[in-house]
Amino acid sequence: MPRHAPVKEFGLYLSAMYNMMDEQKLSKEQAMTTLRSWLPPGKQPKAVQKSLRRLDACLDEPSLHYLLGQESLRLLDLR
Repeated sequence: MPRHAPVKEFGLYLSAMYNMMDEQKLSKEQAMTTLRSWLPPGKQPKAVQKSLRRLDACLDEPSLHYLLGQESLRLLDLR
């Protein structure tokens, strides 16, 4: 498996969570708990760790929703 595959996969998770927040009206806490449950056990790549820290720093649902989209684009290298 390519070295960057876990980072790209996490980018896809972020995109899915972005959509789930719209569809299911998830709270910030629900969204972050669900997102973490999708991650494989063990240490995550640094890019994923940094992204999670940025997402954790969001204070509310609108800012988390926005950042999910931005982080997904960044990790998928679509900017």
